[in-house]
Amino acid sequence: MSISYRVDREADLIRIGVGGTLDDLNFVASVRGIAADPGIRPGMALLVDLRDVTTSTVSRTGIVRSAAILHEPGAAFVGARIALVAIEQRQLGDLPYALLGLLPREVRVFGAIEHALDWLGAAVTGAGAAAAARREKLRCG
Repeated sequence: MSISYRVDREADLIRIGVGGTLDDLNFVASVRGIAADPGIRPGMALLVDLRDVTTSTVSRTGIVRSAAILHEPGAAFVGARIALVAIEQRQLGDLPYALLGLLPREVRVFGAIEHALDWLGAAVTGAGAAAAARREKLRCG
């Protein structure tokens, strides 16, 4: 599995890219590592690009362990909206549905980055001309 992420503090966005085989060990370790990044602040939106995932074997146990990390006191993901982007639902198995039940925040699955950014941008930036410019920055960033 490969994972990379970038924190865009100006846009209140964490962009995460995942590829290869996603399993419990890598999933939990990745969540732990990203959560420990001091550049992340509570309420930042997460854009998780899973389009390059070839196989997901993440079990409910892995999801529960990851959710526990996100629920720790002072966790950086408190109040976050999470947009998962995948080519096909079968890439993810039950991952998004399990997340929906375990995380006290909004999680949605999208087929296109643009739709995910629109949803996240509306939450992060609000309405109006300034918000439209900010959403465009999210797309281009």
